[in-house]
Amino acid sequence: MDRHPTNLVHLANARPLYANEAVEQRRLDNVERLDVLDTPREEAFDRITRLAQKMFQVPIAFVSIIDGHRMWLKSNCGLSDNEVPRVDSFCNYTIKEYKPLIVLDAQKDPRFESNPFVTAANGVRFYAGVPLTTPEGNNVGTLCLVDTKPREFDSSQVALLEDLARVIMDELELRLLATTDSMTGALSRRAFKEQMSRAVALSLRHHQDLSCIVWDLDHFKSINDTYGHAAGDRVIINTIKTCLPQIRETDYIGRMGGEEFAALLPNTNRTGAFEVAEKLRLAIEQLTFDFNGQQV
Repeated sequence: MDRHPTNLVHLANARPLYANEAVEQRRLDNVERLDVLDTPREEAFDRITRLAQKMFQVPIAFVSIIDGHRMWLKSNCGLSDNEVPRVDSFCNYTIKEYKPLIVLDAQKDPRFESNPFVTAANGVRFYAGVPLTTPEGNNVGTLCLVDTKPREFDSSQVALLEDLARVIMDELELRLLATTDSMTGALSRRAFKEQMSRAVALSLRHHQDLSCIVWDLDHFKSINDTYGHAAGDRVIINTIKTCLPQIRETDYIGRMGGEEFAALLPNTNRTGAFEVAEKLRLAIEQLTFDFNGQQV
């Protein structure tokens, strides 16, 4: 299996061991509070990874969020995968520290010299990672630089990377205040879940019907791969615009993931929900786009 650093793959699936399970649980609680895992890419974070890649002249820069089993990338430049198992990832070491982890030559570092990402052909040699630390003092992820060549990294560069990490953490905290998806205007995932909780409570209290429709777009990845992310963004934006006229003002639409959506329908039984779902499906099915002269 390919272990090239631009397609990081790790075969192990064992659960990592932690020296302090209480600390790890607090960290995981903070990851859950941020509610960022599996959310769509956002320009605010992509801008920082692009800047870091150019500023430090490295082939790979990424922002990771780390849960109990995987390292998931909120943003990355230079990698094809958006998540890898946590075991053996360099960032698994970084989040256990409260300072940057700098590896100038991984082949000469006893912690990483036998790491599969290092021993692979054209593998990782240089790594610089700064933990993303919440106000509660828990490391939820990292901002990282990776190179396939050894390199130096001085204290001023470390300080600059730490500043970028603080900007990312500020942005993550601000997301908690956002109620709408910045691209589409639909409810953010967090806001939709909160609205769902309130609606469920009301439905149970007053013995009213409540339905939820969840859907995603088939073959959406092929749009991004073939025509670029700007084309994919157009599809997402127009999907929401097309769906809004199909529901009532008392209903809610949320963006749950990249191409994943949900509609909350108060006072709607199963039959009514199926009717709305079919209306949404037909409306989306009739959408057409012109990408570089090609109709999709």
